[in-house]
Formats: sequence, C-alpha cells, structure tokens
Amino acid sequence: MLTHRGFSAWVVSEGEALSEHLISVDANSHRVQCWIPCEAGKTFSVYWKDLGGKVDSCAYIGLDGFLVPGRFLFGNGIAFRKGVRSGPTTEKPFMFSKVEETDTNSIPEVLNQDSGMITVKIKLVERWTHRPNNEVQDLPSMQHGKYSVGQLHIGYGNEKKTWAQCPTTWHFKPTHTHVTFIFRYRSREFLIAQGIMPTEPVSNTPKCQRKTVLSAPASENATNETASRLPVTPSPTPSPRTRKIGMEHLSPSMKKAFYPGMAGLGRMRPAKGVTRTVSSQALDQTTWQGLISFDDSESTIFATQDGLHEEGEPGQAREPVASEGHCQNIDYHEHEGRGC
Repeated sequence: MLTHRGFSAWVVSEGEALSEHLISVDANSHRVQCWIPCEAGKTFSVYWKDLGGKVDSCAYIGLDGFLVPGRFLFGNGIAFRKGVRSGPTTEKPFMFSKVEETDTNSIPEVLNQDSGMITVKIKLVERWTHRPNNEVQDLPSMQHGKYSVGQLHIGYGNEKKTWAQCPTTWHFKPTHTHVTFIFRYRSREFLIAQGIMPTEPVSNTPKCQRKTVLSAPASENATNETASRLPVTPSPTPSPRTRKIGMEHLSPSMKKAFYPGMAGLGRMRPAKGVTRTVSSQALDQTTWQGLISFDDSESTIFATQDGLHEEGEPGQAREPVASEGHCQNIDYHEHEGRGC
C-alpha cells in the first residue's frame, strides 16, 4: 500500500493485493511510484483511501495513459474502481492483457510515456452544484504506443451488468493535484530477472498475532460459533508438587465419602454433561477496524466505525452507504475541469 499526504492507494488482482517493490517518493512533485507483478488474463481493481483529511476529494485513474472515471470521497473512507462504464447499465472490467501479433500491426507506433503504468491522481476539491453526467466513453482496444509481441498492456474484459449510471455529478472548483500514485506493472518473471522482486513472494498483510485464551468453558469465553473454530488442546500439565490420586488408591470408607453406595467400584468416570476445562489458542485475524460494507453489485467499498444508513443522489436508486467516509459513484473527464 502506497501512502502519502493523507491518502493511500493499492491494486488488487483476483482478490489479492499485489505486492509493491522499489517504492520511491518524490516530495517535490508529490508522486509515489512502485513496481507490481501482474499476470495476463487476470482482472484487477484500483483502490484508494482518504485517511481522514475531512476535505472533499476526487480521483482520476490512468490506464496506460487512458483516463477513466473515478470517485468522490467526502473527507474519509475507501473507494475503488474495477472497470469502466460501457453503457448506462454495463461496464467492462480492467484486465491485464498480452500483446498479440495482430495488435502490433493495427496500433500506431507513437511515444507513450504512460505505457505500462496505472496511475491514481487525487485532487482536493470544493463542490459546487450538480450538473448532468458525462456521456459514456468509447473504449480503445489498446492505447497507442510501441509494443512488442508478448508485452503486457491494459485491456478490458467481457461486458457485465452494473448499477444504473447516476444522471448527475458535481461541478467543483478547479485545483492542483494533491498526490499521484504510480504503479508500474510488469510480469513476475521480468521483475525477478531485473532484481526488482525477490523470488519468494512478499505479503503486505501484517502477520497475525497469536493469543492464548484462558482456560474456561466455551460458553463463558466465546460464542458457540467462535468456540467451534478454536483448536482445542489438553489442559495444562499439573505442577510437579501436585500429586494425582485416583479413586483406586482410596480406601472403601473414603470412596463412600465421595460416592456413597459405590465403594465397590474401581476407577470412576465423570457423568455425561460434566464440563471439562480446557485451554484454547486462536489466531487474531482482525485486519480492519470499524464496519465495512461490501456489495458485489457496486464498485464501492465503505469503511466506518458508525452504522449504515440509506443515502442516494437525486434520481438514483437508494443504496446503503456509511454515515461517514462514504463515496459517490461518478463519471467525469479530467480535461473538462468541471466535476467528477
């Protein structure tokens, strides 16, 4: 995860966050760059997060130099894009693709400095009024540039259904770019060969902390669902000073004292239903704080410590969003400078 000036950004492919290598920060231009491994034929999503700046922002996403709509964030929260709209109710997912021989013959060989790059440009904005939304973009099969057969580039998957496009977006006051995140994508083999990426996979996820649960019945320490997932271990070994005495070592009179009428029996077993105290260990796998709402029908994620409530734009179907840190689905073009 790249972080700078109160924002973070990362790329997820097939449900896994891609590892980042050779991270560099340019404090003068407020640009953060890294290298990420990718694989042809796999889809990906672009995520970004406002760490709580309490100022409205909008994001522009560049794919090999081709700009696609982003999202508004209202001072907090997380947003992502997993595709670009291809119609009023459809979109095509982002996908890593491989250049075929037929592609090199149809694409003009012009210099493209943004080739092989995924960029997230974030601006702090002051929203004004609503305006009609932009028309759906025409998607290129491949951005112009110099490509060789087998080289990776950004493509688009098969068209899928998505939520209906909101009829309005926002006018906002033009402003300078606050921070830019750049992900230079290459094949895993290329990054390893160049010494950019180690041969062993690197995980950006913090290691889980091991906790020891005190010996107690499951009903007192955890819910039934949690207890069923905890690996059960034997009770702690008795202290060396403690001597274990079985019933067979007791005299008949002592046996009568504990179990009247059962002195003739040997070793005793506890009756059914008696709870035996055991110790348990579990892994703390908590990676998010607060409430997170996922919805496969939308390209938006919400993270907050508050509850959810219903909120929606004028003329748009109502959808669950977080009371703080939520974002708005938007379509826009950067060169217009009017809104997101």
